[in-house]
Amino acid sequence: MDLPLHPFVVHLPLALAVLLPPAAGAVLWYSRRRPDPVSLWRIAVLLHLLLALSAWSAVETGESDEEAVEAVVPEAALETHEERAEVFLVLVWCAAAIATAGLLSGPAGSLGARLSNA
Repeated sequence: MDLPLHPFVVHLPLALAVLLPPAAGAVLWYSRRRPDPVSLWRIAVLLHLLLALSAWSAVETGESDEEAVEAVVPEAALETHEERAEVFLVLVWCAAAIATAGLLSGPAGSLGARLSNA
């Protein structure tokens, strides 16, 4: 029996989407007390990149597993699910880019770190 991969893969980006904001906020708060805040901010950037890559993987496995559920799930529900996943993917890549900007020095880096926690 060939099990679909999407139901297993999709849980990592969902968990990261819930856990990342408080984790990034904690990193930002602790980094203000360190002489080299950029080294600690790398943790937040890595979490953002992990979220983006896992979301991409979920979208890809969803597309490949679509055939397996088309007979059971209405087409409209699949289309809505796919569209929302694609919007989520774009948003998490934007968030990863903003978090990465937090690694820059000066006001740009400070703004990137604060915006990624907004």
